[in-house]
Amino acid sequence: MLTAQTKDGKVYNLAGRKDIQYLHELKKKVLFYCPVCRERVNLKAGSQKIPHFSHQKSSKCTYISEPESIQHMLGKADLYFWLLNQGYKVHLERFLPKLNQRPDILVKRNGQWFAIEYQCSPISLKTLNSRTNGYETHHIKPIWIIGGYPFQNRKGGYFQLNDFFWSFIQASETFGLTLLSYTPQAQQFHFLSNISPISSRKVKGTYTNTSLGKVSFPIVFSNPFRPKHKVDAYWFLQKRKWLLQKLVYGKAFQDPFLLSVYECYCHPLFLPPAIGLPVDYMGVCKTHPVVWQFYIWRDCLRFLRIGERITFTQVIDAIETRKKYHYIQFRDLPFVHHSYQNRMIFLYLQMLVHSTYLKEVKKGTFVLNKTITIPKNMEEVNLYEKEFLQKYGDF
Repeated sequence: MLTAQTKDGKVYNLAGRKDIQYLHELKKKVLFYCPVCRERVNLKAGSQKIPHFSHQKSSKCTYISEPESIQHMLGKADLYFWLLNQGYKVHLERFLPKLNQRPDILVKRNGQWFAIEYQCSPISLKTLNSRTNGYETHHIKPIWIIGGYPFQNRKGGYFQLNDFFWSFIQASETFGLTLLSYTPQAQQFHFLSNISPISSRKVKGTYTNTSLGKVSFPIVFSNPFRPKHKVDAYWFLQKRKWLLQKLVYGKAFQDPFLLSVYECYCHPLFLPPAIGLPVDYMGVCKTHPVVWQFYIWRDCLRFLRIGERITFTQVIDAIETRKKYHYIQFRDLPFVHHSYQNRMIFLYLQMLVHSTYLKEVKKGTFVLNKTITIPKNMEEVNLYEKEFLQKYGDF
C-alpha cells in the first residue's frame, strides 16, 4: 500500500516519492501503522521496487487479502496525480470506517464523492457486488477500472474475454457493451466498445486507447462511432461451427436445446438464417443467440398463421419461462441494468421486421408477415443464407 499513518494519525503518502535516501532516514525515525487494522507496517524503499508500506507476514489485516502488484501501485499513483492535477479534492487509500472499505482513490466533484477502484486481480462477483453496494448505500459513486488491457488476446478486431472481464461490462446507448481499463506502463486508458460475442469467450469489438494526459475526469470517450450490426458470411460460419461443437460434445437426448430441436422434427444444422442472428446487447445473455432465438420461434412463432398477432410481452413471458427452467441463462452483470435483457429481445424482433418475417402494427405488437421456413438439407441452408445476405445482410 502507498499510505500509512503514525500513532497520532499523521498520514504519510509515498505516491511518486523517489528520494530513497530520505525514505531510509524516515524509516529509522518514524513508526508507521495501518489505518485499517492499526498494526505496525514496514516502509520499504529500494532501487528495484517503488516505495510502499507492507504488513508483517503474520498480519491478519483484511486489507491484505489481495496481494498488491507493482502494476496496482503504479496505476493508483498515476490516477491519484491525474485527478490532483485537475484540481479535485483527492484521497489515496482513505479508510472509510462506516463502510469498512478502503477505496484506492476517493475524489469529490461538484459535491459528489466517487470511489475509484483500480482492479488488477480477479475478484468474485460476490465481493464486487458487496463493495459496489457499500459505496452506493452511502451515496458514493463507484468507478471500477481494470488494470491492464480489457481483453486477453486480440486478433483482427476479435478479442478474448474471461469471466473476470465480463463482470465489469457496462452498457451505453452510444457505445453498446463496453469495458474500461488503464495501463500504467503506457499511461493509457483502453476502451473496448460495441462488444458482441461470437462464442462464450470470443467477441467482436471496437478498441481505442487514449493517453492519460488527454482525458479528464469523469472519463468520457469522444469517438461516437457505432458500427451497425452486420450479418455476414463470417457470422453464419461461426454459427455453424458452434452448432457442430454442440452436436459433437452435447448429448442429444440430455441437452435440452438439441432435444427441443429434434422434437420439432428439425436438425440443428438445418436451422434457418433467421434463427441465430447477431443483435446489440446480446452479450447480456450467456446462452448463444441460436438457442434463445430458437425458443422464440418454437414457443411464439412456430404455429402462428399469417396475419396473426404476437406481442412483445408474450415473447418476454416465454423467455422468462425458459429462463426459470435454465434453458436460457443471462449473465450476472453488476453494472448493466436488467432492462438491457428486454432490449436485446426487442431488437431481435425488429430484425425479423426488417427481414419481413414480422410486421409491427403498433408499438410492441407484431403480426406474422411470412413463415420462417426450415431448410430440409445443407443445400437449402446454403441457399437460404445466401438469399438472406443478399436481401438483409446490412442491418
